[in-house]
Amino acid sequence: MPDITASEQSNIVTWKVISIGTALVVAVFLVLWFARTAAGERALLLRQRLDEMTTESRSVCAKWGMPPGSAKFAGCAADIETIRANHERRIADPIDLL
Repeated sequence: MPDITASEQSNIVTWKVISIGTALVVAVFLVLWFARTAAGERALLLRQRLDEMTTESRSVCAKWGMPPGSAKFAGCAADIETIRANHERRIADPIDLL
């Protein structure tokens, strides 16, 4: 069985170090790219949710005789937002049943 010379062993170690370093750089790049993409997706989903809630508020207030632009519409929309915030707070709070 042939012995590996010192220079060949050095070359093997060098290639291992280069390979591991490259893999780490690629991994860091992918993590950063995924984080950036996820942040953009969250912003888009938040914008869509806010648009849906605005549309719902307008529909409910108009249904009860307060079309957008009327004097009572702002109060109606504010009441709906308050109810939503209370619901979200209640859902987020842990429930101690014991």
